[in-house]
Amino acid sequence: MKNLITIGLPSKGRLKEDSISFLKKNNFKPVNVNYKSIGNDLISGCALLLNKTVLDKDAYFDENIFIYKEDTDMIKRLNDNKYPVYYLPNCSVNHLGTSSHNKKINYEMQLSRNFHWPYGNVYFYKKHFGITYALIRWGPKLFSALLKTPLYFLLNKEKKKLKYKYRLLGMLSAFTNKKAWYRPNINKNENN
Repeated sequence: MKNLITIGLPSKGRLKEDSISFLKKNNFKPVNVNYKSIGNDLISGCALLLNKTVLDKDAYFDENIFIYKEDTDMIKRLNDNKYPVYYLPNCSVNHLGTSSHNKKINYEMQLSRNFHWPYGNVYFYKKHFGITYALIRWGPKLFSALLKTPLYFLLNKEKKKLKYKYRLLGMLSAFTNKKAWYRPNINKNENN
């Protein structure tokens, strides 16, 4: 196991029908996978085991991605450099998503997700497949956010306006090569 590089583990209880058929096809045995397995209920960034003694320093997380899609980016680069990535179906973790913070800051964390999820995706697709592909994948969402942000401003729907504003800012930041800059303001909710 000296050359074993990366192991992805499934998130417990989240397997969809496609994932189950993949497991059955491979007789529930460890299998070498690619970056497309991330986010399809097979491998989750919350459960990656890395062999630091074998990996190059370039194989770790891209610091331009603050959160969301950083795992996919790393696995894509490992795949491109011919490092094996194995999925172990008989092991799992229980990922308690959105439970890392106090419920009082849920709204701030939602705004953060609305910035970073589009940012990470646009950044990933632009980095690995070019700006045209990123526009094909995320252009409709960009157009939607461009329309909905001023619409919700005019309708005086503050929460929806901010949701689409941060989506728009996330996408625009990635398309214009700005680092993922948004951080949630968790201090304003501490006294509530």
